[in-house]
Amino acid sequence: MEIPVENLRNLPEGSSYSEKSGQANVVVKYVPQTETVFVYATCDSLQILCENLQRDLVRIRSDTEKEKAEIKVDNFKNGFRWGAISAGLAAILIAAAWATIKRKFNFLRTKK
Repeated sequence: MEIPVENLRNLPEGSSYSEKSGQANVVVKYVPQTETVFVYATCDSLQILCENLQRDLVRIRSDTEKEKAEIKVDNFKNGFRWGAISAGLAAILIAAAWATIKRKFNFLRTKK
């Protein structure tokens, strides 16, 4: 699209130039108060691609958050499991030590 600058300046307020080529659209607007040119461009295929990528990103983030939660639960379960195993081993060691001490004291009592 080619627009001479003079044509932009002669545009009535609120009007614009627009052109479409295939799936691409462009709108050119001139604001005389600020002497600013605004250009809006869209492309249907790019818009669809962006929407699909954004949907995929939201889905991937959601899946990642779910996996993080599952990993935390698994770590808690593993930690609890090892804690229970450690407590069981400690109980066995204490019981073995208690039995050994009890036997030695009984042995010493009977020896006298």
